[in-house]
Amino acid sequence: MKKFRVHPLFLPFALFLFASGKGLLFLYSVIAVSLHEYAHYAIAKSYGYGVKKLTLAPYGAVLSAECGLPDKAYFFTCSAGPACNLILALTTAAIWWAFPSTYAFTLDFFKANVAIGAFNLLPLFPLDGSRMLLSAVKNKLNCLKILRIVSLVFAGLCLALFVVSAFFKISYSLFLVAVTLIFGSLEEGKEEKYALLFKRAYYLKDCSRPLIKKELFVYTSLKIKRLLRELNNEAIYVVNVMDNNMKTKKVLREEDLEKMFFFDSDKTIGEFLLSIS
Repeated sequence: MKKFRVHPLFLPFALFLFASGKGLLFLYSVIAVSLHEYAHYAIAKSYGYGVKKLTLAPYGAVLSAECGLPDKAYFFTCSAGPACNLILALTTAAIWWAFPSTYAFTLDFFKANVAIGAFNLLPLFPLDGSRMLLSAVKNKLNCLKILRIVSLVFAGLCLALFVVSAFFKISYSLFLVAVTLIFGSLEEGKEEKYALLFKRAYYLKDCSRPLIKKELFVYTSLKIKRLLRELNNEAIYVVNVMDNNMKTKKVLREEDLEKMFFFDSDKTIGEFLLSIS
């Protein structure tokens, strides 16, 4: 691992719990977040990817892998953290059944794992749930934009509820959630956008793993943007361009596809062929 950092909101999170007389809950939360973090790391390593940065945050961990994880690996890596927390919560509950006397001093550990695991499954950026969703959709940049907006709206709602709670029983946790989401959406959202743009630049090949060769068949009437969605940096492509009679007009190789990447994506492949002929 090249870099490990602690999220700026982690210290306020610790101070909040200690000031609330919940020091033991903070200790268990640190353990739960650390195990959550290790689960991310272990799954990324199992796919053969190194981790260049891990950020310890109040809600879990933010992981950045070398060269960017493929969608399948990214999904399982992101889901590993919440899954680890929920497994720990179920294990703790099972221990209560076998040894009821442990309930009193393990209840906070159970609460910490349930809270961190469940919270991270929400589709709010930068939580794991949003990253799992990103791995499953085609248009990732648009999805990221929507997720960030939804996260900021949710954060605004939490801030409003925090203000309302001041007139009854003030809830500082609502304020912490709001600040966490705002900070994450604005800061980590930019990093995620750059990572997605890098992955779209399929000609920057991911040489940290073996590359496969893919052969595609397309019509001249197909829009360039539709073809570009199929390309990534994990393969070398050969594209057979066919006319309406299914006869091959042109075979596009990597050097042609690189030029296409900088061509107007709303135009057709036929129009692209005319420009390079």
